[in-house]
Amino acid sequence: GQINAVTPGDLGEHPLVPIRVERDGASSNSFTLTTHTISPGIFLAGAYPVAINSDGTLNSADSPAPPGSAVTVFATGVGAFSPPLADGEIAPLEPPFPSAPGIAEVQIEASFVALLEPRAAPITYAGAAPGVVAGLAQINFIIPMETPAGTWELKLKTAAGELSGPALLAVGP
Repeated sequence: GQINAVTPGDLGEHPLVPIRVERDGASSNSFTLTTHTISPGIFLAGAYPVAINSDGTLNSADSPAPPGSAVTVFATGVGAFSPPLADGEIAPLEPPFPSAPGIAEVQIEASFVALLEPRAAPITYAGAAPGVVAGLAQINFIIPMETPAGTWELKLKTAAGELSGPALLAVGP
């Protein structure tokens, strides 16, 4: 099975945190979770990000995003929001939305040719996903016009230069 949880926002201040799962009166053995103040992770649907193309479709090989279009990707571990949200708080549905200043760049790089330099995709919004519990981030970006059709690796880059793991991004005509 899989367990999804939202952790308290200040966990990153403690590098090692003991975790125990309880369900129906039974407890698991404790294990240690390594935490970070910021360590972005893109939510995936298979190898592709949970990303919405500008036409409302889920980004995939069958539904690529054209160059110059907007894409929305969802992530976690982006660091503190500004202004901060309380643990368990639902992000507002109306502006102003809390921003995620820890995310500095969206990178798109060729997954098929190592010699091409990563492309920086302009971010139009990085912050709390409206109407969802604090901890889920939404990053809106524009695919650069000069990006050729194909499958690209999408990564989030923090202000400190740390990269998220890759997700495949489909770019097409």
